[in-house]
Amino acid sequence: MESDAELMEYELRRAKINFIFRRVDSRDGFLQELQQRLPDLILADHSLPSFDGLTALRMVEKICPETPFIFVSGAMGEEVAVDTLKMGATDYVLKQNLARLGPAVERALREAEDRRQRRLAEEMLRESEEKFRILFQTAGSFIGVATPEGRLLEINAEAERITGWRRQEVLGGSFLELFVPEAYQEAVQGDMQKVLAGQETRGFEMPLKLREGSERPFLWNVNRLLGKEGEVLGVIAVGQDITARKRAEEELRESEMKLRLLTSQILTAQENERKRISRELHDELGQSLTLLKLNLRAAGKHLLEPVEVKEELGALSLYLDEVIDKVRRLSRALCPAILEDLGLVPALQYLINEFSKYYEINHHFSLKDLDHLFEKEAQIIIFRIFQEALTNIAKHARATKVRLAVQESGGMVIFEVEDNGQGFEVVQTLSRPSMDKGLGLAALDERAKMLGGSLWIWSQKGQGTRITCAIPVGQQRN
Repeated sequence: MESDAELMEYELRRAKINFIFRRVDSRDGFLQELQQRLPDLILADHSLPSFDGLTALRMVEKICPETPFIFVSGAMGEEVAVDTLKMGATDYVLKQNLARLGPAVERALREAEDRRQRRLAEEMLRESEEKFRILFQTAGSFIGVATPEGRLLEINAEAERITGWRRQEVLGGSFLELFVPEAYQEAVQGDMQKVLAGQETRGFEMPLKLREGSERPFLWNVNRLLGKEGEVLGVIAVGQDITARKRAEEELRESEMKLRLLTSQILTAQENERKRISRELHDELGQSLTLLKLNLRAAGKHLLEPVEVKEELGALSLYLDEVIDKVRRLSRALCPAILEDLGLVPALQYLINEFSKYYEINHHFSLKDLDHLFEKEAQIIIFRIFQEALTNIAKHARATKVRLAVQESGGMVIFEVEDNGQGFEVVQTLSRPSMDKGLGLAALDERAKMLGGSLWIWSQKGQGTRITCAIPVGQQRN
């Protein structure tokens, strides 16, 4: 009745419920509303002359069973009310107690929203479980699920393919005994307890034991498996076969060793060639120039006139002195005899003296005797490292001050060269191809590696450069 509808609207507004109210009183009108737009809630009288509430309830149960349905009636006994609830009604409110309508509607809408959220969550869970099932079975990695005690609950198809075990053969068996090599079992058992306590274990390498007893290198991620209520069901282990990666790493190491050997041979050949050229400069060219100078002086003594020619011979003799000095310095630079005769520290001091003509050089050598720490071949390489570093400074740094230091620490001898020059971007320079970054830096690094050492370069534009080379102490000379 219209008056009843107005009373219901009044009670809903009094309960401060926002709503749009549509009233129908026929079966066709009700069906049309359900088909055009589903309501959030339905209020129905139990008995109307042309269309009763029970019929409407049966229609709702077929079309939109999740929609809350509340009977509002003045002629409904308790037994009938209970029957309507059994048929699917959400609640009933007697017309003589309409003050209860607002709370009933609020509760019905709240419960409907809760049901909707639960349904969505269940649908998402089913979708998630289906996606997990598909991923589990199609993943290209070993996946195994075990109880907290380590008993296998499930393995995927890839695990069967890799290990040679069939799923039915291993379910219920011990994950440790089936798949973990004996040498690793104690450590894995301890790690499983950490995982069960909530600590993730990611990115560790451990061989996977196969059915026939052989092993393959694997990279593992292990996490605990939780139930819907957050309870710990067990652990899930995902393993990636890294056999190809290990093989590539080994091939790369072999390639690097061959390259280092080749580089060592090239540098050794270079050093031998330096010695040969140095000897020829000193013995052949140096002696020839010296003989020429003596002949010029002898000719000058016997030549009295003209005076101009005698003066020209004297000037030429002085020029020959300069050329001879340059040849000697070039010979010493190629193969310093001082290194052979006096040792590494005097040879380094010679380098400092040579470069101090152009820079202010400070040096601190806490080790005065390096010869007993390194074989002769190593001493030559160390000398070349200093020489190359100072040459780079001369070519590129535009520095005014240079500091050199040598000290021993933890079984290593630390060599350091630092300047106050213009600096450079280290990462950018070292990331270039070898020919673009120059042979100097590459030679420094390779020479350090030849001695089993390491080389670090620190530099910033406008803040200079520091090169640190750490070389393990070699066997003492006999």
